[in-house]
Amino acid sequence: MALINEQLETYLKETKRILLSTVTEENKSDIRILGAFATDGVKTYFSTASNARKVGQIEKNPNVAIYF
Repeated sequence: MALINEQLETYLKETKRILLSTVTEENKSDIRILGAFATDGVKTYFSTASNARKVGQIEKNPNVAIYF
């Protein structure tokens, strides 16, 4: 059964950490735990240093996966 938006929003607000997976230059997954993120409804935002490895990876390949 699919979650309705209200249930999903509640779940996201209660979530403390997420996993973000990006793609390396070698076309391999690079997974890390993020604790600094925010949600607006079902949209998810995270902050990081502009020179972080994940930033360069996302700029080169915007295909990412997020696990809550």
